[in-house]
Amino acid sequence: MSIKIFHRYKNKIEVEKVFAHDFLTWLYCTQWGLFFRPFFTSKLFSNLYGRKKKAAGRSEISEFVEKTGIDLSEFESGEDYQSYHEFFIRKFKPGARNLDPSINFFPAFCEARYLIKDQFYPENTVKVKNHTLKLSELIGHGLVEEETKQYSVVIARLAPQDYHRIHFPWNGKFIKRYQIAGRLDTVTDYGANYNSSLLMQNERIVNIFELDNSGRCYFVEVGAITVGKIKQTHNGEIFSTLEEKGYFEIGGSTVVLITPAGQIQWDQDIIKNSEQGLETFIKVGDQIGRL
Repeated sequence: MSIKIFHRYKNKIEVEKVFAHDFLTWLYCTQWGLFFRPFFTSKLFSNLYGRKKKAAGRSEISEFVEKTGIDLSEFESGEDYQSYHEFFIRKFKPGARNLDPSINFFPAFCEARYLIKDQFYPENTVKVKNHTLKLSELIGHGLVEEETKQYSVVIARLAPQDYHRIHFPWNGKFIKRYQIAGRLDTVTDYGANYNSSLLMQNERIVNIFELDNSGRCYFVEVGAITVGKIKQTHNGEIFSTLEEKGYFEIGGSTVVLITPAGQIQWDQDIIKNSEQGLETFIKVGDQIGRL
């Protein structure tokens, strides 16, 4: 299996580098893999894998960087990481990305591959690429809006080689946060082709925000295989545009943003690519829409 994405900056379709390709192919495409899937998508395996990786040294970092093509010159510590964990939650150097809170557009809140589906009702089951979504099931008991109100959904998938810190998409305040238990399937095509409902079944943290000029929004951080921990680094009720919110530990994962339809005019390249089942790679802080 190959995963094709549209790279906005190269203006072309390319095949994504999947570090765990052989393992994911075995896990989701073979009888033995599917037999052992309950163990490998469990919290226990995630915790064991996380402990092993946190203790890993520079040799594993070098191997990962070589296979995935990460440009370490963009990050604060360059090549001087003392542990795999430190490397995985690395920060960009000042100026490497546009994290200016005074921007006049709606930004990418993480460095990821984006899909957008505009205008659907919370009780509708919608298809976004190979994902099946129903808002009421994704966020569980947190839905408080009227069922007659339409929404837009943004799915941002992070690969293991990406910057794994998450940022607030706009100025606003917290209303509520809660966790929903679940499995930890991969959020890549390997997992979604096997189970299109995985975003509604994986472990996740649901954040309910009131965003300035956008109203009540749902920001869902979805765990995935080896990603058993989602760390929150922001304290307080009020937050600013592109202020850091937290980070994922060890692995690739996904953030799902649900906003009231019509509040944000989404960039047409993402909309058109999404309609064709094609994710668009966008750097954190760059435009995905306009208010």
